[in-house]
Amino acid sequence: MALTPKQYTELKNFRDLIAQTADRLRQAQSQGALSQAVGDCAPRWDDVDGDFAAVLRNVGSSVWQMPFTQVRPTVSAICDHLGGQLADIDQQLARG
Repeated sequence: MALTPKQYTELKNFRDLIAQTADRLRQAQSQGALSQAVGDCAPRWDDVDGDFAAVLRNVGSSVWQMPFTQVRPTVSAICDHLGGQLADIDQQLARG
C-alpha cells in the first residue's frame, strides 16, 4: 500500500530523527560529549516516543555515575537498534 504524502513526510521526519540521534550518540567519545548529545536529542523524542526519551535520559545520567567504558556498550546497542529501524524505514520509504 502506497504512503500518502502526509504519511511519507511523517515517516521521513521520523527517519531523520533516528539518523540524527544515532549519529550524535556515535560521535560522542567522552562523558561530556555523550551528556550533551543526550541532552540535545532526548527532548526531540518526548512527543514521538516518551519511553525512548526516558531511556536516553537514563543513559545521560548514567554517564556520570559509572565509567564511560561501561556506558559505551549500552550506547552502541542503542545505535545498533536505531540502525535496524533506519533500514526498515528506508525500505518503507523506497516502496513509497
